[in-house]
Amino acid sequence: MAANVPWGNAIGPLALPARHELPRGSRKILPKFDGDGKTSPDDHISAFFAACAVLSVEYEDVAIRLFIETLHDIAADWFHHLPNGCITS
Repeated sequence: MAANVPWGNAIGPLALPARHELPRGSRKILPKFDGDGKTSPDDHISAFFAACAVLSVEYEDVAIRLFIETLHDIAADWFHHLPNGCITS
């Protein structure tokens, strides 16, 4: 994780009251992760952080909503079937 990313290492318990606008054109440059094994989770996260840098993402609520949009197929199914409240940081 890049040190200059304000929502980096220590997000703490998720509390996202702010709802900032998503950057325009973000869907065009976000990496896709489908969980098929062709891309490792670490590589996907690195590509995601690179895209966030290009998009000048400053707010953690934006980063989290963008990250969810990168999940497709098996990865999206896994995420959407997680028990409510199981992600705390």
